[in-house]
Amino acid sequence: MFKFSKSFERKFNKFFPASELVQNLPYFMIFKATHWCWYNCPHCCESSDKNRSKTFIPESVVKYYVDSALQDTKFCNNVIITGGELMSAYEHHDINYVPNLINYITDKNILLDLKTNGAWIEKQNLQKNILQDLISCSNNHRPFAYQISLSLDKYHPNALENNYKILKEFAQNKELKQSMLFHISGFDSDKDMYEKLLLKLKNTYNISLEKTVDFTSGQLFDILNKNIFIIPSFSPAPFANGRAKNLSEAKPTDFPQFNFLGGSPESLTLLMAFDAAGNVTLGENSGRKITVPWRDKNNNPRPLDEIRKDLVIKTKLEEIRVKIKTFFLPNYIER
Repeated sequence: MFKFSKSFERKFNKFFPASELVQNLPYFMIFKATHWCWYNCPHCCESSDKNRSKTFIPESVVKYYVDSALQDTKFCNNVIITGGELMSAYEHHDINYVPNLINYITDKNILLDLKTNGAWIEKQNLQKNILQDLISCSNNHRPFAYQISLSLDKYHPNALENNYKILKEFAQNKELKQSMLFHISGFDSDKDMYEKLLLKLKNTYNISLEKTVDFTSGQLFDILNKNIFIIPSFSPAPFANGRAKNLSEAKPTDFPQFNFLGGSPESLTLLMAFDAAGNVTLGENSGRKITVPWRDKNNNPRPLDEIRKDLVIKTKLEEIRVKIKTFFLPNYIER
């Protein structure tokens, strides 16, 4: 009977490959700390702006799920914290929110990526505290304990100047004793902005610029003053989800609700995105979202294993819905 059940399960899963991936793949976690942002970018997949709620995922909730994930063998030791705009916590939530989470997560040797659009560098009342906290967190941990990801594209206002100011501040800061890693990301059509950024930095007094290659990965690094390492990356076009669906250059994805994987085909990983509205979504930009709540009826965080089981069920139901649609409408494509 047991063999029959297992055999039946394998055959059954062939018809529902996405739900099987959700059940079995390793995963990392994304925390969309808030949906509020200083900007109103036309390509924002979260449709973030100043009119969104200033609510943040509580610090205790992030810590709870990080601790829960560490007990799960499928967690691949990666956490991303983003938004909206994460650094708006200094203005609308708690000035200790970001450094507390950095220290908590990096102390557990988890790879941490902080994503920010860099608008805070324009805010005189915020930039000093944010710079000091990020430098202090770096000095208190191993080199590259966490990564800061900055947006550099035509959609973000003042992106080139803000990236320049931030990198200049870190490169010239005498209190920084530890190497820091920055990831500069944009779209293929904006690659020239990165070259302009490097040229501005190269021509800035008291900043040296050199290049090196990690021979293990082939990754190119640009290095400022020997302690600021920069990784550039550019993608073909914005996803046609959220507000970005209104952009002519944004490419739609067939059945976007299943577009929730990250990494190369050889090392697929699952993205689980927690947001400030109380939901967990498969993928960061999954279009028609496969989503379940992370809060229970009493507003408390639900156990991680329950969430993962519910995501498998929700994915299977979505696969059934799509299969029925495509059976009766063979040319049906969801975008």
